[in-house]
Formats: sequence, C-alpha cells, structure tokens
Amino acid sequence: MARSSNKTTLLFNLALMLSFLLIASVVQSRSVLGRAAASTPECVSVHGVVTGDTCSAVEKQFDLTANDFKAIVEVRPNC
Repeated sequence: MARSSNKTTLLFNLALMLSFLLIASVVQSRSVLGRAAASTPECVSVHGVVTGDTCSAVEKQFDLTANDFKAIVEVRPNC
C-alpha cells in the first residue's frame, strides 16, 4: 500500500511542478523551449530612400537587424 501512495505522491508532485513551469512560461511570454515572442518594430522616424542606398546601409544607419528591416518595409528580392 505504501508503494502505491508513494507513486501517487510522486506523480502529483511532478504534475504540480510541470503546471508551475507552464504558468511561469506564460507569465514570461516565452515558450517552454526558450523561444522569445516576436516583437513588432516601432517606427520613430521616416527615411526617404535615395539612389545608392542599400538595404545593409540603411540597416546599419538605423541599427536594425535584417529581419526587423524586412518586417518594416516591402523589400525587393535582391536586398
């Protein structure tokens, strides 16, 4: 009888710990695997593209990653 009680207690504790981790993960807005939630870039200024501008130059000028840059503007395939 004691073994059955120990197994039940162990399973209950395991379920409780997994529930706690899931709740903590939701509160932190991250998945259990550690992937961060995607953020939406915020535009604080407008840049008019001129002849000679390259995607990488604009990314560097405004301290953007390539993914952030592509999320903000419609990028041509050759960028």
